[in-house]
Amino acid sequence: TRIERNPHHDRMKIDFAITELDVGGAERCLTRLAIELVDDDIRVLSLKSLPTGVDAVLVGRLRDAGIQVDSCDANSFHSVFSLRRQIKAWLAERPGGIADVCQTFLHHANVAVIPIAHRLQVAKSRPVTVANIRVAQRRVGRSFIEGRALQRSDAVVCVSGAVERFARNDLGLLPTQTHTIGNCVDPVELRKAAGFDPQSIGFASGAAYSIFVG
Repeated sequence: TRIERNPHHDRMKIDFAITELDVGGAERCLTRLAIELVDDDIRVLSLKSLPTGVDAVLVGRLRDAGIQVDSCDANSFHSVFSLRRQIKAWLAERPGGIADVCQTFLHHANVAVIPIAHRLQVAKSRPVTVANIRVAQRRVGRSFIEGRALQRSDAVVCVSGAVERFARNDLGLLPTQTHTIGNCVDPVELRKAAGFDPQSIGFASGAAYSIFVG
C-alpha cells in the first residue's frame, strides 16, 4: 500500500504496538525500526506493563531517542475488558491526528490492535495497517483468531518463506497481503563485541567446543 506524504509536512505519523517490551527478538526489531525512523513522528504502545530494572533496556533506548512509549498494563485476563477501550483511545486521540501507519508485533498485539486500527481506517481513511508474524504456531484456535484479525490488515510481514506459507495456508491470508523480510544481523555490533573466555563458564583450558547461533 502506498503512503502519500503531505507535501507540506514530510514527517509520517507511525504507531507501533507490541505485546510487551521485555528484551526479545521481536522487541529488538521494533526498537531498531522505531529508532531508525525517529525523524518521523513515532509512538510505541506495549499491551503489557513496561518492564523495570535491567529488563527495561529497550524502553530506555526508545525514550533516549525521544520516542513516546506507553502501555495498557494488560497483565491479566481481567485486563481484556478495558484493553479495547485503551487501544482505541490511544490510536484515535493521537496528538496531531490519527497515524498514517499502524504496525503491530507479536500475536496479542496483532489480534487486539489490527481490527481497531482497521475500523479507524474505514472511518477516517487511515491508518494503513501492517502486522508482523515471527513464528508458525499451528494451533487451530490461535490460527483462527489471528487469521480473522489479520485478514483486515493491508500488509503482513513474515520473517521467512516458511512463515509466509503458514500465513497463507493456515491463516487464510492472500498472496497480495504477505511479504517476507528476513531477520538480519548487524555486523557493526558484531565487530564491537568483546572477547569471551570459555573457562569463565567451566570449560577446561584447551577444551574443544562449538557455538550455535540461531
